[in-house]
Parts: sequence; structure tokens; C-alpha cells
Amino acid sequence: MLTTKDKLEKEVTIGDMVWLETKLDIFKGGCNYYADIVEVDSELKCSVEGVIYDFTPDEIELLTD
Repeated sequence: MLTTKDKLEKEVTIGDMVWLETKLDIFKGGCNYYADIVEVDSELKCSVEGVIYDFTPDEIELLTD
């Protein structure tokens, strides 16, 4: 399991599909989703079901396919 910081250091690219295991229960019906990476900087902007969220390394873990 890679943290967001680890994953960023391995150069996550825009368009990557990742499995988000968020530590924040902000999604209806659960907190695990596949997400598309739409922007990468100090945070990840991820599109989950068409909605874009910003995640910091403390908020999520990424599981690669």
C-alpha cells in the first residue's frame, strides 16, 4: 500500500486510475472508490463519480491496480 506522498514521488500521472481508500467518510454509501487522477501537485485532485476532490497525503491512501 502506497501513501499519497509515496505515490506522488513515483510520479502519478494525470489520467491514472487508482483505488482511493479515504480516511474521511465524505462519500455517500462508503469511502472506497476508484478515482481518476486529474491534477498532481502537493495534493492530488481526483475525480470520483464526476466530482473533483482535493486530497492531501494525510487524508487518503492509494492502492494501485
